[in-house]
Amino acid sequence: ICLAEIDRSRPYFLGFIGERYGWVPKEHEYDQSLILEQIWLHEHRGGKSVTELEMLYGVLNNPAMRGCALFYFRDSAYSNSKGGAYLSEGPEYSLKLQALKDKIRTSGFPVLENYTNPEALADRVREDLWKVIDEAFPPEDVPDPLALERRKHEAYGGSRLGLYLGGKQYFQALDAAMREEPFKPVLITGQSGGGKSALIANWSKAYAEAHPQTLKVVHHLGSGADAADSVKIVTRLLQEIARITGDELKFEIQPQKILDALPEWLARASSHAEREGKEWLILLDGLDKLSNLRDLRWWPEFLPPRVKLVVSCLNGEVQDEAKNRMEWKSLAVHPFTSEEQKEFITEYLGKYRKSMKPEQVACVQEHPLSGNPLFLRTLLEELRVFGVHEELERKITWYLESQTVDQLFNKVLERVEADTKANAVRSSMEAIWASRAGLPQDELLSITGLVPANWAPIHNALDEAIFESGGRIQFSHDYVRKAVEERYLTTKELQKQAHIRIAEWLALQEIAPRIAEELPWQWVQAGEMEPLKQCLLGADLFREMCLFDQYELLGYWLRGGWDIEKEMKAAWECWGLEGIGEKKLDILAKHLAEFLSASGIFSDFTESLYRRLLSSAEQLHGPEHAEVLKSLNNLAVFLYSKGSFEEAEAAHRRVLDGRKKVLGPDNPSTLMSMNNLGVMLTDKGDYAAAEPILREALAGWIRTQGENSPCTLRCRANLGRMLSERGDRLEAKSEYSKSLMGFEKTLGKGDRDTLMAVNNMATMLTLPEEREAAEGLYRQAIEQYGKLLGPDHLQTLMSVNNLASLLSQGCYNEEAERLYLHALDGYTKTLGAEHPYSLITLTNLANLTKHKGDLLDAETLYRSALRGWLSLRGPSHQYTLNTVTSLGSLLRAMGRYSEAATLLSEYATQSKEGSAWLRYNLACYECLSGNTERAKELASEEITQSSDPEACRKEMLQDDDLSAIHGSIR
Repeated sequence: ICLAEIDRSRPYFLGFIGERYGWVPKEHEYDQSLILEQIWLHEHRGGKSVTELEMLYGVLNNPAMRGCALFYFRDSAYSNSKGGAYLSEGPEYSLKLQALKDKIRTSGFPVLENYTNPEALADRVREDLWKVIDEAFPPEDVPDPLALERRKHEAYGGSRLGLYLGGKQYFQALDAAMREEPFKPVLITGQSGGGKSALIANWSKAYAEAHPQTLKVVHHLGSGADAADSVKIVTRLLQEIARITGDELKFEIQPQKILDALPEWLARASSHAEREGKEWLILLDGLDKLSNLRDLRWWPEFLPPRVKLVVSCLNGEVQDEAKNRMEWKSLAVHPFTSEEQKEFITEYLGKYRKSMKPEQVACVQEHPLSGNPLFLRTLLEELRVFGVHEELERKITWYLESQTVDQLFNKVLERVEADTKANAVRSSMEAIWASRAGLPQDELLSITGLVPANWAPIHNALDEAIFESGGRIQFSHDYVRKAVEERYLTTKELQKQAHIRIAEWLALQEIAPRIAEELPWQWVQAGEMEPLKQCLLGADLFREMCLFDQYELLGYWLRGGWDIEKEMKAAWECWGLEGIGEKKLDILAKHLAEFLSASGIFSDFTESLYRRLLSSAEQLHGPEHAEVLKSLNNLAVFLYSKGSFEEAEAAHRRVLDGRKKVLGPDNPSTLMSMNNLGVMLTDKGDYAAAEPILREALAGWIRTQGENSPCTLRCRANLGRMLSERGDRLEAKSEYSKSLMGFEKTLGKGDRDTLMAVNNMATMLTLPEEREAAEGLYRQAIEQYGKLLGPDHLQTLMSVNNLASLLSQGCYNEEAERLYLHALDGYTKTLGAEHPYSLITLTNLANLTKHKGDLLDAETLYRSALRGWLSLRGPSHQYTLNTVTSLGSLLRAMGRYSEAATLLSEYATQSKEGSAWLRYNLACYECLSGNTERAKELASEEITQSSDPEACRKEMLQDDDLSAIHGSIR
């Protein structure tokens, strides 16, 4: 146990020596298994104390410990003043202790001589430890949550490294798959415990070492409770990509938006890898463990170039869904063959200088699970630590009674209970089981009431069943978790109580990031919603939750079904009465305003929080400080989201004026404010005000970053959009062209910004002589979007739709029909049949079908689109009325004048906005169907209500459909 604790503490070691040499075990008291594993102990048996053995094993026999080991010798005067057990065991021991001290002094490791008392020692140890810690972990290099998450998965994978047999063929297969063109994602299958995680851990390490240009992201779904959450998985992938590419990842609090962003960010990863000459390797280990969204509707159907994916997954629903989503290259991991079993047994036990008799090996091999690497390794580990050689065969038979891997771990727990204390094993296992992602040792001991001396033998005995990640102790496998459930937590009530015990302990601790991560989660697992609500309303925990994970915080509120604004407003009022100070209240106001905005609550209360922050900043810094302008900019963004456009514009202008004055006109923040204000004014339709601001911003970006910087090119594209919407298509075309050429030069043809510029440019080419160029650009966009995002991504489908519209202008085109059908199918699958994109495409397809001459099919399509628009927008919306008009025109072309008149008459009475348009067409249909009196009434009504009656009259007199009532119109 002592040697194991030293190994667990490496690379650090502190040695304390007083006047006692320590217990010297007799030669026969050494465990034979230990002597076999630690050959160096043999020469010291019966002559060295445990203290000296620890010094030898930890430091003196290990030069690599230099710089990590510290020794402290106590002043003998302290021991003499205490007497009794503080004094030496005798003259012989005093000589041995002196020899040990001399050996340490001459070793070159630092020694503090003659510290006076425990208090002086504590001060010096603290000082020395901080030096070691600061050197190894500089304060400026504090890992952020993403780095900590990455370390968690590295630790989990690290626990699977080491002895790995039978993997050469799988390594070769994976290496070959990485070289294949086109690349197919790899699906690793095989039985549970069959070594899939070990394969991923060992191969990915070797592959990354051989290919240093590979950007690797490994995610083990079994590494913790959160690791199997689909939104958490996607969030981590987006964060990892953003960290490498340098792209800004906009925080999204709605889970669906996070999931929807995955294809786009994979495309960004692809573009970055293309520019840098690298590749991405994403490995997802244990996809079958997904805790939610197991239908994989969030899973990408397409991988862009230079993004490679390797997934391990058991047979079942998740694997079936994965195969439905994309085409895989399968790699099956098979159980150990008989020869591999023998080799594994020999090599595993050989590491500890142990072996089994042939008949014992044969007995093990007869078990149906002997080919399962996890079962075999766990069995061998149990037999390795069993010290009674004469009873080994009986022990083998006992373990082999296990019919499943979790039953084997159940026997492991039974053995540990017998070797230590059963209650201590149970309480510690229950606490680890109930934790979110493992427990730090100090928490584990405090929750269970154990002391280190109770826990150390349990930890040592379960070395293969548990591992430490980020300082937290957790189970190595789901089988261990299942065994704990089956042995100690057999009912839902017992499981609930395990969560409550941890929650109640956490609730008594000082609020810190660790509490924010664990406490609400424990209340949810226990099903205790009222304590959950109360902890969420606490000021300190709310602040820490906002820093930890706003998405998760919102998830707790949605789970409880509470009114977020009402409850948080009441909490805010309570916080103000608690005397926590204005500075802390401002911090809380910032978090609360951001949380409410991200939750879509654009209320007066949310606005009051932003205004408070602005007022506080003004009082602290004065009216024109950079922090004040930052607060004002946040308020402006909120006001625009709220719909207070005039106030938002005024705030944006004040920010811009202030940044020009404080930061200068060419500061990036100033230029970004110009750009944002120009875009907002464009959206508002105030082109006259938007133009000079966008032009000024563009000139500033060119001066400071050059013609082809991404900021310059995006600003130029914004100017082009404004010009296009205003109707200055010639100048818009020029700006779009410059933007496109710049993006192609700077980012390459496959980048998303470049492709957006391609689309923008294509929309400008409307003249007959430009049709061929526009078609070429649309085809380029479709090809590149298809490579990056896949053929069914929204961006790809929009370009498909644009090309179809171009090809079908005023006539039938067979390719346009195929493109419309592709776009319609993609929109329907992705967005639903009643999304505007789906309905617009359906209407376009109906128009094309009409030109084709299939009038009955066109009628079916128009009526389907009309039903969709009625459901989505109602009878008065312009898209509904446009579809009614198109359907009426089709019915007229089919000679069904009365039906056309009835259709338009119905909608003319329901719509004020479209009444003039419908009334004119209805007059035509009534006239064609012989209802001339009704046609006269409608024509008279239309002329009377027209803004230019005479022009309206002339138009009707030139319309042959109204020839029967021309006399009346005159």
